[in-house]
Amino acid sequence: MCTMTVDDQTDSQGRTRWMQGGNEPLCDLDGNTIMDSHQRVSRVTTAGYAPSIAKMVLMGYLPREMATAGTKIQVMYMNEYFPVTVVGTDGPFDPENTRLKGRGSGTP
Repeated sequence: MCTMTVDDQTDSQGRTRWMQGGNEPLCDLDGNTIMDSHQRVSRVTTAGYAPSIAKMVLMGYLPREMATAGTKIQVMYMNEYFPVTVVGTDGPFDPENTRLKGRGSGTP
């Protein structure tokens, strides 16, 4: 399971779109569907707005080699592509800045 954030929710007509997490395919930057070594399609399983970071957060399955923080991909929603950044296996919200300070979770 991988966490991602949507970089821009604006569709081609200027409307803000709110992904629902209902099986949307994840694609590379060329629009090709991402598949793992067994040819299983990568899809969004959960989506929701995160007010603490003011972005849509998606969760879904990606091949291990693509589940690296900072990887840029796309999600197809309502037949349009939206840019996505992989956060990794952690959540995007870090209220105590432990990642920024280089400390592990829960370490003083």
